[in-house]
This record gives sequence, structure tokens and C-alpha cells, in this order.
Amino acid sequence: MLASGAKPCEVTMVGVLSACSHLGALNQGQWIHAYIVRNRLRVNVYVGTALIDKHAKCGDFDEAKEVFETMRVENIYTWNVLISAYAMNGQGEAALETFDRMVVEGFKPDDVTFLGVLCACCHQGFVEEGRRRFSRMISQYGLQPKIEHYGCMIDLLRRGGFLDEAMEMIHSMKLKSNAIIWRTLLGACRFHGREELGEFAFRKLLELEPTNGENYVLISNVHTQKKKWTEVGEVTELMDSSRMKKIPGCSSIEIENAVYEFKASDPLKAGHEEIHKMLEDIKNQLKLAGYVPETEMALYDINEEEKEHNLIYHSEKFALAFGLLHSSEPTLRIMKNLRICQDCHQFFKLASAIYQRNIVVRDIKRFHHFTGETRSILNCDGGNSYDSHPTSAFSDPCNKNNIAV
Repeated sequence: MLASGAKPCEVTMVGVLSACSHLGALNQGQWIHAYIVRNRLRVNVYVGTALIDKHAKCGDFDEAKEVFETMRVENIYTWNVLISAYAMNGQGEAALETFDRMVVEGFKPDDVTFLGVLCACCHQGFVEEGRRRFSRMISQYGLQPKIEHYGCMIDLLRRGGFLDEAMEMIHSMKLKSNAIIWRTLLGACRFHGREELGEFAFRKLLELEPTNGENYVLISNVHTQKKKWTEVGEVTELMDSSRMKKIPGCSSIEIENAVYEFKASDPLKAGHEEIHKMLEDIKNQLKLAGYVPETEMALYDINEEEKEHNLIYHSEKFALAFGLLHSSEPTLRIMKNLRICQDCHQFFKLASAIYQRNIVVRDIKRFHHFTGETRSILNCDGGNSYDSHPTSAFSDPCNKNNIAV
């Protein structure tokens, strides 16, 4: 468009900023923001909202807040984006404070507002606050919960260990429960040792999604927690016979305007030995600092050495090793198409402190910020979140190097 001499307008900017948000393309988004400023394009409420959304979804949350505070005009959509941005970046208290400020300034919350509020409560584990806000949504604002709101509440309750209350809510819903609801409950059963409830949720999922391999992986996780290896083997055989595949982990990191992509557990390929060597060096340094691989996460009855070997080949760890090797930036930004596991969370937390780099990981659900200190600003909550399906956040048609390691 620019090459042809045509000049973009505000509508164009909203479109390209939305694309950057979806892709997590931080550098391209920063260039577009600079273009808007340099060419004095009008930052109306739509462009401003798109800028906030772009900065937040690319992990540059300070810039998102600055854009919001400098906007002269806001609408409910702008407030919703900011509340969701706080929630996505693990700042639950700020999300709730923003909601209260929005109401004081005369804006009436809608169903999207409350979805952001409930997500904030969910990420931070604010069970009682989430219950209260959910009740206010109905009684004070007259909004009828949608399946997404119930999904957040089920996720919130399962994080707090209130699985029986979650079941009661599912049965009392006026809406028909979908696969995401049951998958959220099933994902919680491993961490709370509720095998019987997990089997019940799995049977519900078989009725709704008999060919979704993710559901089989989750019930296998439940059996793994109980060390019922026979049942784990039966689930694996069923998946193999049905030709169902587990969604492979895939992570990417952007360095100097090029996006490098890594896939989990791929065999070592020529030319990539340095990444594997760096990963081993990182692991050894972390062990000296107290890192203990969480081998109980392994899904098979194998020895500890094999379990540890499997854990090290998660795609986000490859991306981290590559970033430490090839980037001198103080902040490394990594994207993953699935949730990061507890072991990777601990791994990144210690790596950030030892190598004195800030690390931002955007997974399917949220951002995880590791600040170079001895702890992360976000605690790993474990489990599979409400929207545990994969995302296609790694498609950059302009400049991408597919590195299968």
C-alpha cells in the first residue's frame, strides 16, 4: 500500500494493529505506532483502543497503560480492552480497580467487561471476589451469564479446589454445558486427585468430542497422577488405533525482525547442535541454583533420567536457549501455542534470575512475566485453563524461519 503511494487512514491502522495483536508482532506494531505519530494521524477512540490491545497482547503493558492515560475520549470498548489487558498480564487487583474506576466515571459494564473481570479473578485465584462479582453481574447489572462467564467461574473454582461447587454450578446452569466446561473440570482432576470425577467429565467429553485427542491426554494425566500405568497405556492405545494425535508444542521468538519457530521433541538436526548444548548448559546452571525437574509431570512409567530428558525438550526451552545465544536484548519475548507447564515455569523463573534477562512468555491463556529476580511476578497455577485449545499465533508470512529442533 505504501509502495503504491496510497496513504493509510485510521481504518487501515485499526486493521493492521489488530493483525499485530493476533500475531504478537511487537516490532511491527511499534513501527506502526511510530508511523501514526510521525504522520500525525488522528488517534480516535478506535485507533487508541487498537493500540492498547496491540501493546497488551505483545507484552508491552506499560505502553498500553500510557496510551490509555493519554486518550482524550474513551468508550466501553476501551475500558474493556484495558481490563482484559490487566487480567492477561496477571495484574488482577489493577483489573478490579480499573473496573471500579470505570463505573465511577459513568460507564455501564457489559458482558465483555465482566468476562475480563472474572478472568482477572481466575488468574489471581480471587475465589471469593470472583463469586461476588459474578453475583453482582446478575443482581446489580441485570446481565445474564453466557457460557464464557460460566467457563471462567468453573476455572476459578477448580483452581481453588472447589470441584464439588463447580459441579453444582454446571448442573444449575440454564445453558447447556459445552466441551470447554467439561475439559476445564477434567484438567483440574489431576491436580486434586479426583479420578472418579475425571472419569465422569471424560465420558461427557466423549459424547461431545469423541475425536478430540486433547481430551484423551487429559484423562491420561489423571491416571498418571494416580500412577495407574495400565489405564494410561489403554488410553494411548485407543488414541493410536483411532489415529488421534496430541497437539505438538510450538514456540517462537523474534530476534532482529525475524521470527524463529521451534517444535517440541523433534530430533536433533544438523546445524542446531549449539542450541542443544546451550540448553544443557542452562539446565546445569539451574541445578546449581536449586532447580529440580518436576518429573512427576511425565506421562509414562519410565525411569527418572528418561523423564528428565523428556522435560528438557519442551519447545519454549529451545526458544529460550536460542534467545540467550543470539539476542543481547534485556527482554526476551517467547510465544507458545499451549499452556506452559509447571516445570517450564520454574525453569524460566530461575533462568531469568541467573542470566539477568527479563523473559515474557505468551501462552494460550495469558502472559507470564519473569523479571530477573529470584521469583516470577506470576505464580504457576497448574492445570489446563478454560481456553486450552491451540492458537495460530506463529504465522508471520513476511519473515519466519521454521526451525524444527
